[in-house]
Amino acid sequence: MEDFENELTLSDILRIFKRRKVTFFVIFIITILITGLYLFFAKDIYEAKMVVETKNTSKTSSLLAQYGSLASMVGISLPSGGNSISTIIEKMKSDQILLKVIEKNNLLDYYLKNSKPSFISKILNKNNSNEINKYDIVKSIKENLDIQPQKDTSLIKISYKSTDPTLAASIVQSVYDEYVKYEREIALADSNFYLKTLKDLFKDVSDKYLNIQKKILDFQVNNKIFDENSLDPFVSLYSKLYFDLIDIDSKKTELETKIKTIEDNLVNLNPDLKKFFLENNESIKPLKSELVNLKIEYETLKLNSTQNPKLIELETKIQVLEDNLKSQINSIMENNLKYLASTDIDTYKEYVNDKTQLELLDVVKSSTISLMQKIDSEIKAKSPLLYEYFLLKKDSAILQTKYNNLKSSIETQELQTKFLQPSIRIVDDVYIPYKPVAPNKKLTLAIGGVLGIFLAILGIFMKEYQDNKIKDVYEFANRYKAPEFVLKSFSNEKDIKRIVNFIYINNLKKIGVTRIGEFDYKNIVYDLREKLNEMQTFYSIENAELSLEEYEENNIVRIVRSDDGGDFVVKILPELTDPDFILYEKYFENVIILIKEGVSEIEVIDRYKEYIINNIVVYMEK
Repeated sequence: MEDFENELTLSDILRIFKRRKVTFFVIFIITILITGLYLFFAKDIYEAKMVVETKNTSKTSSLLAQYGSLASMVGISLPSGGNSISTIIEKMKSDQILLKVIEKNNLLDYYLKNSKPSFISKILNKNNSNEINKYDIVKSIKENLDIQPQKDTSLIKISYKSTDPTLAASIVQSVYDEYVKYEREIALADSNFYLKTLKDLFKDVSDKYLNIQKKILDFQVNNKIFDENSLDPFVSLYSKLYFDLIDIDSKKTELETKIKTIEDNLVNLNPDLKKFFLENNESIKPLKSELVNLKIEYETLKLNSTQNPKLIELETKIQVLEDNLKSQINSIMENNLKYLASTDIDTYKEYVNDKTQLELLDVVKSSTISLMQKIDSEIKAKSPLLYEYFLLKKDSAILQTKYNNLKSSIETQELQTKFLQPSIRIVDDVYIPYKPVAPNKKLTLAIGGVLGIFLAILGIFMKEYQDNKIKDVYEFANRYKAPEFVLKSFSNEKDIKRIVNFIYINNLKKIGVTRIGEFDYKNIVYDLREKLNEMQTFYSIENAELSLEEYEENNIVRIVRSDDGGDFVVKILPELTDPDFILYEKYFENVIILIKEGVSEIEVIDRYKEYIINNIVVYMEK
């Protein structure tokens, strides 16, 4: 017989819902009540927010970028431009800023005042004042503080959620204020550092410049040089070439760094990864695609006609293409520039351009040095005295340029410090929120309803899975067989009469009645006896002098058939799982097995499945 135990049809699901409707509604209602209690006791959450714009403002050190050659000459390493949006956000959320926010809003006292001691603390009579510190509050603020960049803009939204709307607004404002203050302090510190560095350099250059001027004056007096401007064109040119040379060296260093980065990336790239990128590159793809198509054509033709002469032609083409592909890959892999040109044309163009500029700078540097040497040689050849004077004038011109550049940098830096602006400014100011953002009562109730339905469905299926009892007659029929009789109740006379008629029509003489599960089934036997007694024409009861109590004690109704004189016995047998049942099994040719809905266990029924199928089943509904 086909086993439907593991199958679940739509009608089965509907019957499960019908059987477990009380469980379903209880779980659903409990979930809704819990949701309602949560909404009743949950505190309203308010969100305060501010929108700020990031500006690409000049940093205190940015002026030095305008004098790259001078900075390189005096040994100053220039910092990068401004802060990125992500850097600004991380700084805003840093402990340093949040600790200042806590101090400004006196949050330690606020939390101590509003925090409630735990249940255990109350029992132990402990004060929780020492349990909260500033870093606990920092952690709490970080959990509720949200700082996010706005997509495709230079805007940042700062928001904070709290049950206290005033506190939420105050923290958002404080985060902005403290960050601006922190940024200004850092900028001023940087500015003071660069100003001090520039002033120290300026003093050194100024002293050297005054000293060289004194030497020039003494040289003019001692050597009676009155045409002091005759060397000015040479001095000016030499001074210009000197600073050009510094600028060239600075640009060369930058280009060499970029070139080395690209070359290192190529050298350190895994060979297998290089090959993978190369094989999937546009320059190799057509060859690979043609090879794949030829192989498909070859295999298809080979499958349909193994003797086709075209197979040899295809094999030759495939071999040639494979050799060509390997040759191209090996050739490109052996040369880093070829590989770069094949896989990343933009980087290749950038690399070639940088290399070209570097070579040009080398040429310009060489020509600059040559020109400086030529000027030096020509003046030296004219007169040793004139050459000595030229050296003094040259040094003076160089120091004068340094002097002027440093002086200009100091003045501009001092001026910029006075007009220092933060890198962010307010677009939408913060205000105290008057409407809570959470909990959303309608949404929460809807979620609670959906969750209630889900939990209720889960609950009834879990209960159904854990219930090892027969649930209804349909389940029994699907798993085993359709029962011969279904009793609606113990006192249904029509059902009992049907069983009596079945016994009589089928001439069942020795009938045993047993059960699966713990339930009273003696009344079934007594009802059968009474119905059989009513048929006085065909039956006479032996031992009629026995009382009902004695019948119950003996568990037997013995009947003699009047038409043929044969015995007709109906006996209550031990339960099917009882070891004594086997003593009666052979004597009673026909056994009525009683199955009680919600009592009889599936595991036991499965154990005696074949026995049940081959006997009479009376299914008793609740």
